[in-house]
Amino acid sequence: MSPGAERGAAPLDYTLAPLPQGLFFNAATRTLLGRPTTTETAELTYTVTDVNGNVATRC
Repeated sequence: MSPGAERGAAPLDYTLAPLPQGLFFNAATRTLLGRPTTTETAELTYTVTDVNGNVATRC
């Protein structure tokens, strides 16, 4: 499970991108699922956006 936001106006929207083929991010549970189908290295960006459009990101 990815970390949740400590601040921000609900509801919060969580995203994780770009995902390698075969992986899926469940925003409701903040869980990364699946099995990669490639051997590439990827730098993912985890983003949380609140209802007011405030954004926090972490790579």
